[in-house]
Amino acid sequence: MKVSITLWLWCYLVLTIAQRSTLGNAGVIPDIYPAYFPPQQRITDSLEYQPRPRVLGTSPAVRKRREDHVAHTESREDAYSLGSKDSIQDFLVESVADEDDVVMRGGSGGTESMSVVKSETDVKEDDGLPSGNISKSVARAASSQASHKARFSGSPVPELIRALCLPSMSNSAALQHLTRQWSCRLASFRTGAGSRISLAKRFSATQDGTTFRPSRLLNGQHMSTAASNEPWLMKPEARLEELLRQGLTPYPRYKAPTIAVVSVKEIVSEYQEVLENGSRDSTKKVSITGRIHSKRASSSKLVWFDMVQDNNTIQAVFNRRTYSGSDEEFEAVAKNFHRGDIVQLTGHVGKTKTGQLSVFITEDFQMLSPCLHPIPTRTGLMDPEKRFRNRHLDFLVNRDGLEILKKRREIIKFIRQYLDSRNFLEVETPILSTQAGGANAKPFVTHANALDMEMHMRVAPELYLKQLVIGGVDRVYELGKQFRNEGIDADHNPEFTTCEFYQAFSNLEGLFDMTEDMLREMAIAVVGSPEVRHRVSEDETIQLSFEKPFRRINIMETLEEKLGTTFPDLETEPVAELLSLCKQNKIFVSAPHTIPRIMDKLISHFIEPECIQPTFLWGHPIIMSPLAKDIQLASGRIVAGRFELFVAGKEIVNAYEELNDPLQQRDRFTKQQSDKDSGDEEAQPMDQAFCTALEYGLPPTAGWGMGVDRVVQILTGSSHIRDVLAFPTMRALPASSSS
Repeated sequence: MKVSITLWLWCYLVLTIAQRSTLGNAGVIPDIYPAYFPPQQRITDSLEYQPRPRVLGTSPAVRKRREDHVAHTESREDAYSLGSKDSIQDFLVESVADEDDVVMRGGSGGTESMSVVKSETDVKEDDGLPSGNISKSVARAASSQASHKARFSGSPVPELIRALCLPSMSNSAALQHLTRQWSCRLASFRTGAGSRISLAKRFSATQDGTTFRPSRLLNGQHMSTAASNEPWLMKPEARLEELLRQGLTPYPRYKAPTIAVVSVKEIVSEYQEVLENGSRDSTKKVSITGRIHSKRASSSKLVWFDMVQDNNTIQAVFNRRTYSGSDEEFEAVAKNFHRGDIVQLTGHVGKTKTGQLSVFITEDFQMLSPCLHPIPTRTGLMDPEKRFRNRHLDFLVNRDGLEILKKRREIIKFIRQYLDSRNFLEVETPILSTQAGGANAKPFVTHANALDMEMHMRVAPELYLKQLVIGGVDRVYELGKQFRNEGIDADHNPEFTTCEFYQAFSNLEGLFDMTEDMLREMAIAVVGSPEVRHRVSEDETIQLSFEKPFRRINIMETLEEKLGTTFPDLETEPVAELLSLCKQNKIFVSAPHTIPRIMDKLISHFIEPECIQPTFLWGHPIIMSPLAKDIQLASGRIVAGRFELFVAGKEIVNAYEELNDPLQQRDRFTKQQSDKDSGDEEAQPMDQAFCTALEYGLPPTAGWGMGVDRVVQILTGSSHIRDVLAFPTMRALPASSSS
């Protein structure tokens, strides 16, 4: 008897060891780990498991905890789903995973496959994506096309795996749970032969009246993103056909609902502080329109949408119990409305139990315009070239861009109100003229076919506005576009916006005071304080103060102090002496070597870098300011009646006491024309019509011009001018990449 028992035990031990060895070689984890079913051996070989996740047992108590967990997950109002991503790599880099996540990644034959399952962790959403710390190993796996590696970290078994292991779940219930967890139909399964079988079909094939057993479905297979049926992986035509098949009209003619359409901002203002958690205003229905920002399916009967309208967001709850439409209509909407679609809905405003202000949809949930392409995430659209060439996408995902445009509108509105309140008349002057004047800049040139003549786009409206002052308009301004055919950098765009005003019977001292007052009030109106934080670069911000008075720097005196020399009379055009000074200080000046260009280079090298806080530069040489009146200083030096205001190293204001002597103006234009003939394309040409107008009498006038784009840069903390333009000028792409 003892020999029989001993022999039986030895046989059992040998068979058990052999069985486990066989299972291990086959790449299958034994039944003592029923919660995890690995990919095929060819995938397993390419994965690095470290460490193996802890798997719950199958005791009745543990099984009961699983069921309670799933029930809790289904009822969570903030139940979150991964959703489908533009690409596996973008998804991994942007959103993978907290420490308790499991990432599986593998592939063969050049096709990548991956499944990512979230464990029960605290999850925040940003642009519809989870946020968390991505491990270095996963980051490396995301960036590697050759080695498909991933790591397991953390011990709890993820929700999705737990759900698959519930033996009490039917096939349809398991499918619905997977759909809820991923807000999609989970791509497909790939068999060992490489064929793809859709998840729904695979479930149908196993509907034999028994409970769903994951081992029959997943053992030796893995989930693949290669054949996902998500709408943005379809061709646009295919998605439109699918919408029509579901009885949805993709582009209906808009019909205003019987209930007044309200804005999300109005809803927040009216209800945010009034409603209690878990309550609803059942006495009133609201109708809103907007774009779906994200979608989360909590169950087949409950879907959560985040709606965006004019940069304001509100949650919409699509619950079968409260929706008045048919089951077919509910199912069609729940399955076919996705991120990016523009929709209209009607419902009651309320708050969830967690206090989230929401619209509980009751009726009229309809498609207005579907999104047929993937909308990138914010972190997926960081390349400036991609952002500004696809500004429509940038505004969809980058809310800061729209906020800057709103600040820009506030600034322009403030400028108009400030000048209008002081009895200035706003006018429009020609953009095209026979010659460009009013500033030293290279113009854009075109040809008018009807007139058979060359035309220039304006570089400044100055000469036209002065003619209006001559004509009796004592206070006049124009806010509009200027065009200069020059370089593009962080502070320059060929097309830009300025505000210029001219005020009769005023002088430079009056402009100093008016400039300080305007900018201080503007900062308070737009930012809320005269103290402004400005971003100089991606890594550096500075504190600017627009409190009066601003610092003032006399240009000629400061240059002589820094150079340790006294300047010669610049009217004698001492080009050689100035070039020698530049050479001694290692300052390069490109040809043509004119006095204005050399002096401008010296100022930009020695003085402008010091102008971080608001600083007036005044006392320019007359030769640099052909349209400004002469001013004699107490020292006896004659300078131009001009100042420039610099903030954060940028010139934002240029102001003159206007020259009103027609003879002197002709003489200065003649010198400018000489520089132009010498190759200086920025010199101003002779304008006989303007000189003739001056002969009728220009009253003592002060003129002022502001670069609006640069002011917006400073007040919005933008380091580049393109950030404050809706559509900045971009360099042309090569023909091969333009598509």
